[in-house]
Amino acid sequence: MRRLVLILLLAALPAVAADKPKNWGLKVDDKEVLRECGDCHMAFAPALLPARSWAKVMDEAATHFGSPVRLDPKVAARIRAYLTARSGDSFSGGYGPIALNGLDPQQTPTRITQTPAWLANHYEGEFPEEFKTDIGSWLNCQGCHKKAADGDYFNWEEGQ
Repeated sequence: MRRLVLILLLAALPAVAADKPKNWGLKVDDKEVLRECGDCHMAFAPALLPARSWAKVMDEAATHFGSPVRLDPKVAARIRAYLTARSGDSFSGGYGPIALNGLDPQQTPTRITQTPAWLANHYEGEFPEEFKTDIGSWLNCQGCHKKAADGDYFNWEEGQ
């Protein structure tokens, strides 16, 4: 009986592992998400927002922060599923609990820069002039986090 249980558990491991995002949920590894989202800005890590926020972002795609996004409904559904399944509150083994720390469960931010964790890690009063000239935009995570596209937000270079 123990051997049967062990065999069943081992057989289930690949399916369980396939559901878990790599790199703490900070690396976007879906080609369609990278293409459709990354065409205009960096494809942001799903773990940085809760599922309700990603759902709202997708619901508001027609007015996406002032730039309408038109996606085939099947593509939109697949992107929504990817983002919400890997969101900060959907994947317990990743960075999500850290990214969502301090976020009121009633809040549904649509910008990563609206989360308490982002503000605590980035905002110390006024941003330096280098940010305004060299980085230029909140959408440019890679301006400081050179390896952000690889899911590495932990090593950064100021003003580069």
